[in-house]
Amino acid sequence: MAAHPSLPLPGSSAACWRIAGCALLFVILAATPATSVPQWAEHAEATKAAARKLSERHWHSHVHRLQSLVLDERRFGDMLGPIMRHEYTLPMPQVQKSLVYTGSNFRLRKVVHDLILGKRQIKVGAIGGSITNGAKASVIGETDWFSLLGKYMQRAFPRASISLRNGALPATPSALMNMCLEQYVDDGVDLVFVEYVANDGSNRFDEVKAKVYERLLRKLLAMRSRPAVVLMQLMPKGMAYGQGSRDSTPFHGTLEDMYGAQAQYYDLPWLSFRNAMWRLSEFHMHGFNWTDFMWDFDFMHPIDPGMAAIADMAVHLLQSTSLGLLLHPLGRQDKELLQERLPPPMHAGNWEAKNLMCTYGEAFKPLADAAASPGWQFINEGKPGAAKWGYISTTPGSVLKIVVNSMRSKGPDDAAAAAAAKGGEEGADRMNVMLAYL
Repeated sequence: MAAHPSLPLPGSSAACWRIAGCALLFVILAATPATSVPQWAEHAEATKAAARKLSERHWHSHVHRLQSLVLDERRFGDMLGPIMRHEYTLPMPQVQKSLVYTGSNFRLRKVVHDLILGKRQIKVGAIGGSITNGAKASVIGETDWFSLLGKYMQRAFPRASISLRNGALPATPSALMNMCLEQYVDDGVDLVFVEYVANDGSNRFDEVKAKVYERLLRKLLAMRSRPAVVLMQLMPKGMAYGQGSRDSTPFHGTLEDMYGAQAQYYDLPWLSFRNAMWRLSEFHMHGFNWTDFMWDFDFMHPIDPGMAAIADMAVHLLQSTSLGLLLHPLGRQDKELLQERLPPPMHAGNWEAKNLMCTYGEAFKPLADAAASPGWQFINEGKPGAAKWGYISTTPGSVLKIVVNSMRSKGPDDAAAAAAAKGGEEGADRMNVMLAYL
């Protein structure tokens, strides 16, 4: 249900809005019969219902037109029927706005081609933060966006064998995944969705994070399986607060556009939740509001309808790629592009690191010198199904001694990249250590 227009939004200048607002709401509800619904709410719901029906007609009309098209004496509907069947949450224009860039799309074209033919097993992965992990979905593994996408893919490509792995870690930036990628993405993965705009912050000029993000992308693109990589760009905190809110983040207050330059440089599909949602929710088009998709205390983590909207964006990309294969079948140009080497880094000298060591969870315990670290305990602060192991001390001044082996082997192609990264200087080797409390 849309929020009452007179209630202040999160981060607004109204003092103690959460406490006062709730108290006011309680008084109003206590004085109103339980069956009573405000007229403004009835109108908003009726407007949204009408918009949903209109959108449904648009999608069905679109699919019907495609089914009537004929290519080489075969109907599109016969070839793509299961792929085009999807009940969208968002209106058609909003889904179309989400697809910012596709480029030549050669890696994803190869994956979708193999999905349609069902020739081999396809591995699909996702990395990111708490939203991709499923936070605020009513049932993680069922109603989060990656699970919804997986269900669609199973229906759309019945001849294919599809495996899914959600490698997202709550409350983590791209910097951590850059260190730990091999632990959270399967070897031989074919398609990876990368979601870090929400967790990397809203400073759109942060070139340090952009460089880390680029190194992560380069590691993914250089994997043996040459996976298709899709940038799933969500929104930083504050963007769904609404106009006039003291702590709101403007449309351009995000790293998305800086990361989007990398999408274009490396020729990767770029999906934008901001573009899909902004006009619909910020300006209450068709009666919709941010609360329809983001109703949570921080207005950052989508609830089930928001998760479905994110899945819509990925489904639309797969459908568009499938249609593209009918019009322009996989051919020699795609194969030539697949054989191309990665270009040098977009940020000069920003070569991806190799032979990183990432130790997480229970595997971290042996790294501490217990004899030299009195007052520390290794305990699990998590919950069933979501372990959170780490060293904890309640004694001020306690020292935790960690011993790390810095010896690493070098691959055959490391020398050139290392020399370029160092600018040819000798003795510039160094080891960076990153400790994170998650």
